[in-house]
Amino acid sequence: MPVANNLIYALRDPRTDDVCYVGKSTSGIARAKSHFTHSHNLRVQDWVRELRSENLEPEIDILEECDSWHLLLAKEKFWIEHFLNVGTKLLNDIHAGRIQEKQIALNNIEAALEKKIEEFNKKVIYATEKIISLEDIGRFMAMNRKEKKITQKDIQELTGISERALRMMEADAGSSSLKNILKYLDVLGYTLQPVIKKTT
Repeated sequence: MPVANNLIYALRDPRTDDVCYVGKSTSGIARAKSHFTHSHNLRVQDWVRELRSENLEPEIDILEECDSWHLLLAKEKFWIEHFLNVGTKLLNDIHAGRIQEKQIALNNIEAALEKKIEEFNKKVIYATEKIISLEDIGRFMAMNRKEKKITQKDIQELTGISERALRMMEADAGSSSLKNILKYLDVLGYTLQPVIKKTT
């Protein structure tokens, strides 16, 4: 049966049958065998050199096969903690592994933060482009009222705004109270929200 590329392996001492190292691989058994010639872990190098002096080499055990490489870090951590909890003295650089784990978490946070900043900047640009004056609001209300086939009399009855005030509002909302503007917009199904002022 073929061995999966993404897997968690253990290197076992043939003299004692003890697991000495746990690692992860995206290249199947080849990654585990690479420790026989060169390992990034100095303690594993010394251990392999000691075995070689006795014409021995580590035994390889496949602990778990993974469907995706995304699972490898968590699975490696699980197996390391498993062996440590049963008293196994591993040659893994546990401190370095935890630093790597924290670095990955930090990278994820930075990526998420950059995404949020990008989304915020897009919203700022959109809001800046949509800034309109109170005079524009008056024209907007009049246009939408007519599109919805609502008469000024209908607005008067629903809001209690006088005819004169209503006409002035549609001509230039700047001459009207905020309370009346909000009443009018509510009838049309809109609300008034503040936007960021464009600076030059």
